[in-house]
Amino acid sequence: MKVRDVMTSKVVRVQPATRLKDLARLLLERRISGVPVVNEDGNVVGVISEADLVAKQVGRPLSRRTMLDWILGERPSLWEQRTRTATTVAQAMTAPAITVDAD
Repeated sequence: MKVRDVMTSKVVRVQPATRLKDLARLLLERRISGVPVVNEDGNVVGVISEADLVAKQVGRPLSRRTMLDWILGERPSLWEQRTRTATTVAQAMTAPAITVDAD
């Protein structure tokens, strides 16, 4: 089986300047949990998901390592600090994106 056999070919995508509120609406309307982020040339530069939005809103780290740091009172990572104040996809997305070919 190849990726081509199970992938979605008409992918919903957003640009880095997309506001997080607009992204949240898009995820709800399309009933999806994440989207690739593309630049002006259509190249994938990152990915943003519902989990990224939850991390921003909750203000707590989601990974086990950062959760343990949080419990121990360690300072939030730069990524977490940036994510908490994010208003655009570019500020909250995971980058770089890891991509694969359809074949």
